[in-house]
Amino acid sequence: MNIEFQPIELFHEQDVVGRLVLIDGKLAGVLAQLSEAHGDSAGKWFLECGFGALGRCDTEFEDLEAARRWFEQAIAPNKG
Repeated sequence: MNIEFQPIELFHEQDVVGRLVLIDGKLAGVLAQLSEAHGDSAGKWFLECGFGALGRCDTEFEDLEAARRWFEQAIAPNKG
């Protein structure tokens, strides 16, 4: 499984730094890096939208490596 985080600017007033999450070349989710407006969560990554088996929009990650681990674990039961 190949997970990539492709940089993209988000159309948002505060949280403009984003990543498209690609798993084996397929769009699996969109992450936003939280701005200073989010207080203690500033700098963390938030799953704005996940697709298919990852269809949720409520997960926060300390960094992109934590997001990678979550995607790996979340998709593992759905492989094969």
